[in-house]
Amino acid sequence: MMATADDAFPQEPDRPGGWIPDVGAFLDTPSENMSPPKQPDPVHPADAVHPGEGADPVEGAGGVPVDPPLPSRPGVLSPSAGNGQRRPVLPGWVRSATALRAAAGWAAGYYSHVVLFHTVRIPVYLARLLGRAPRGLVRVAGQATGWIFDAEGRAVRAATVRREDSEQYLKLSRQRDRRVRFRLLVVLLGAGPCGVAVLALAATLPAGARWLAFGAAVVGLGIAGSPVDQPVLGQAVVPAAVTRLTGDIVVRALESLGIAEINKAKNRGGGITFPAPISRDGPGWRADVDLPYGVTVSDILERRERLASGLRRPVGCVWPEPAADAHAGRLVLWVGDQDMSKAAAAEWPLARRGRADLFAALPFGTDPRGRTVSVTLVENNMLVGSLPGAGKTAAVRVLMLGCALDPTCELWVFNLKGTADLDAAVTVAHRYATGIDDATVAVGCRCVAGPARRGRPPGRRAEEPAQGSVPRRQDHSSYRRYPVAGPAPTGHDRR
Repeated sequence: MMATADDAFPQEPDRPGGWIPDVGAFLDTPSENMSPPKQPDPVHPADAVHPGEGADPVEGAGGVPVDPPLPSRPGVLSPSAGNGQRRPVLPGWVRSATALRAAAGWAAGYYSHVVLFHTVRIPVYLARLLGRAPRGLVRVAGQATGWIFDAEGRAVRAATVRREDSEQYLKLSRQRDRRVRFRLLVVLLGAGPCGVAVLALAATLPAGARWLAFGAAVVGLGIAGSPVDQPVLGQAVVPAAVTRLTGDIVVRALESLGIAEINKAKNRGGGITFPAPISRDGPGWRADVDLPYGVTVSDILERRERLASGLRRPVGCVWPEPAADAHAGRLVLWVGDQDMSKAAAAEWPLARRGRADLFAALPFGTDPRGRTVSVTLVENNMLVGSLPGAGKTAAVRVLMLGCALDPTCELWVFNLKGTADLDAAVTVAHRYATGIDDATVAVGCRCVAGPARRGRPPGRRAEEPAQGSVPRRQDHSSYRRYPVAGPAPTGHDRR
């Protein structure tokens, strides 16, 4: 049986003034069946079907939650509490001997220059203080007089006169009179004992102490009489105009790269976060940045020049790189104080002392952040190529000198350029030849193509060593117990 909309209103008895229909019942009435929904029959708990026990999913029914529950926060003594990344206790420049020596050398050079700069100018500073002492005396006397006669309240009293507030002016005048009388009494009572004490000290102190007191008074009055824009001491070091790196500057530079995902995150009001605070890292600033979802560090590396423009720094100061121990969207941005092309080259760690080990990492150079870059020569070949004058010979010389500092290395050097750039190896190399003639080239070719073991005739096969007489291939350090069997790294320089 179908019900109409009129049947939804309850019938009210006739009464004067009409009746009020139940509008809520009319709005809640279904459009097809006006009868109340039939309640399901009760189900016994034993016959109920629980999720995950073979019940088929019903089409249109709500899905199951897919997010795992939030893990409980581990306690301090929980084993999982120490699984996170631990930040170093000491900064990197303290843990690195090379960086620590560089920092100590910089501090010693800087402060020694400052001390020497000001020591040479002591006569100039004394003359400057002596010339400004009268002005300082006038300033001190003027400030003392203003304190006695309540100069700080003069502006308030003048404002009261302009408002023509006579009652308030009388109150301020009486307050000013009380202050002046009290301060004048303090000055008169303290001037006598102080004057007597100064005269007594001047009569009893030796001449050296009197001159020292006079000099201290002159210095104090000279400092008091110095203009604000003309300090007594000159500036020993003019600081470079380097802007402090902040989070707003980094976000502004990244948003100016024109990457679509960063722009979307910007419109949504976020996306770029900093997992660690921006801090000093050597001669520059380091910022760890989490890029928005879908943006990788490679996208930033391709736009390094635009990133430098957004940071308002030279390209040689901006060095983005990925974080090796994090996800692909973790950016490590290092901004140096000085352009790498203008910065002084770092000293080679083995330039003054030390011993090299070719089976370990050999110091080769430094990266833009001043960190040592090492290479491994064992079981590796190296080819250095670049434009003329770019430093190929200097790079080869560093490797050659590193090999010379290993006593187990047999160094062969062939300079087929015919210059004296590698003559430093003459006293340490087992074989050395230089020149552009055919004879020198032939000698180098025969040595490179000759037998690997000295004294072994060509074509003869090396005998297999007995089992256990030679260490395993992976244990490079144990090779040092055996005599040199042939030429270790050989240096060639040919253009």
